[in-house]
Order: sequence, then structure tokens, then C-alpha cells
Amino acid sequence: TVAGPVSAIVAVVDLDDRSLDYCTRWGSPEGGYPSAAYGIVQGELAMYIVGFTEAFDLTSTQLPPPPAGAGTSPHTVTNNSTTSGQISDAFILRYKAPYGNYVLDYGTLVGGNRSDVFLDVAYDGEDRLYMTGETRSSFGFATDLNPTLYYQPQYNYVDRRDAMIYSLSDAPRPLLYWKTAFGGERSERGWSIAANEYEVYHCGATSSQWTEAFPLRDFDPNTSVEFTEAIETLYP
Repeated sequence: TVAGPVSAIVAVVDLDDRSLDYCTRWGSPEGGYPSAAYGIVQGELAMYIVGFTEAFDLTSTQLPPPPAGAGTSPHTVTNNSTTSGQISDAFILRYKAPYGNYVLDYGTLVGGNRSDVFLDVAYDGEDRLYMTGETRSSFGFATDLNPTLYYQPQYNYVDRRDAMIYSLSDAPRPLLYWKTAFGGERSERGWSIAANEYEVYHCGATSSQWTEAFPLRDFDPNTSVEFTEAIETLYP
């Protein structure tokens, strides 16, 4: 389909003979809104792609509902953006195994009243996917789903953004596991994320200082070679 003036693409190359096995555009079926894919990862059960779209005309063809099963999976085709000039929602697409079929069997938008985007996705090698990016919205990402997991609420500051961490299970029916904002009182962006079964590694950028609620935390109070040491010396 037309898939917008700028569309996301998904392509698969077979390394046995370097052949292009599959390639598609994804996005607005009416062609009026841009989309882009930024991150891709292969899990145990499926391939996941994340990015953003400004489309308001997506349907269950572009974002299929989750397969039947127990539990509630996040699923919406509705772009919740209501702020002029900030109309993107993040998206998640899932291409289901077995390999070689490239069946888009699940997709959802994620976001709130302003612009949101996923910039990277990682697989922990066990059963979970972790996404990061940024949100300018005052709602839509941060929910304290599990009191044992790190959590920050979103704040309704005008013209600023939060980094975020968002996690789904890599299961026949994807289930929401974790979602939190990450940052201080100014702007943050989560550029990249990695994970294994024990830890999640998250990096990006911040314009917040420690006095503006940015969550600096010492890795080891017994060493003096960490970046937080100068702050600890001035403000123990």
C-alpha cells in the first residue's frame, strides 16, 4: 500500500545466498501520515519492530489484535495525540515464527496526548522484550505495574520529554510487564537498550541536573572512579 509520504520498512535478507526474501512498507493506508521504524530484535518466538507513526487511519490490518489466550495484552489502533504539532504515537509490530513466514500477527500503538516514539528494542534471552525511546505526553506510558520494579511517574511539563522503559513478555499472547518514565524535570531521551536475564542496560541523554530530580545513583560507594563521585563530594 501507499503507507504514507514516509513509511516504515521491514526487510529480510537470507544469508545463505544473500537474497532479499521479504520487504514491505508499513504505515498510513491512506498515505497521509509519516511513519518510521527504528529498532528490531529477534526473540524466541517472534521478531519485534518498534518506531513511531503520525497516522490516524490505522486499522487491524496494520495493527492486528493479539492472539487468543489468557491475560490482557496492550492493543489499540487509536492515535491518542491531541496536541497540535505533536501527533506521533510509538508502535510495536510482531512478526511471528516459524521463520520464513513473516506473518504480522500483532501490533499496537503506545502513547498519550503528545508525541511519543520507540527508538530501540532488546530481548533478554529468556522471555521478555524491553523498549525505550521518549514521550512528551502527560499520560500513556508510566504505570506502576509491579512494586518491585523501578518506577517514575510522568509529569505534565510543557515542551519537555521523558525517556521511558516499556516491556512485554515474548509469549504466544504478549503481556505487559513493565512501563515507567525515566528522567528528571527537564528533557530526556532513551536512545538504546540491552538486556539479559539478570539486568537491563539503558542509555540516552538528559538535560536535567541532579538538583532537578534526575535519579543519579552510585553503583559502588566504596570506589572513587564513578561519575557521581564529584556530586557525592560536594553533597554527601
